[in-house]
Amino acid sequence: MSKPTIIFDFDGVLAHSEEVLLEALNFALKSLGIRELNKKEYKNKSKLELLKSRKIGKFKLALLIFIARRYMNKNHHRILKNDEIINFLSKIQLKKRIVSSNSTKNIRLILKEDTSLFLNIIGGVGLYSKHRVLKRYAHNSIYITDEIRDIIACKKVNLPVYAVTWGVDSKEKLLSEKPCGLFETPHELKDFLEKF
Repeated sequence: MSKPTIIFDFDGVLAHSEEVLLEALNFALKSLGIRELNKKEYKNKSKLELLKSRKIGKFKLALLIFIARRYMNKNHHRILKNDEIINFLSKIQLKKRIVSSNSTKNIRLILKEDTSLFLNIIGGVGLYSKHRVLKRYAHNSIYITDEIRDIIACKKVNLPVYAVTWGVDSKEKLLSEKPCGLFETPHELKDFLEKF
């Protein structure tokens, strides 16, 4: 079998964006008169759980996503790429792509010249429709994420999925959805990728 393509989520895996993401969600929630999130909730509950607990309907959810994305677009300059991971990816001969909810424009602005490391960058993917995009790339691929919603999406299309604990969701939350593997440090992820 040929080497798999490694598909990365962007926020929380390849970029340190957790703080700006939480701010964006809280800005959107506050704009809509909905109770904001605290850091503990944000880390220990999935986005779906958080939204359900606030009884956000489809219309408000669409508006919330729109407002949060605008906030992210205005604050993309505060998001730093994960240099340790990006530098490592520049040295390995694997096919790599990005599939993310963050906009393609933001990802390109953050990665700058490192965009050339990836076959393609697919941004702006809906929060709960990622499985539709991943289905196109599921053959001989592996997905790396920091969120349980992505684990669920990958399972829908039989795409092997691995999780990292330095992003949004907690280790316990990630393990609850049984990913194929879990990496607690960038070093563990690098060891895994070097095997291919």
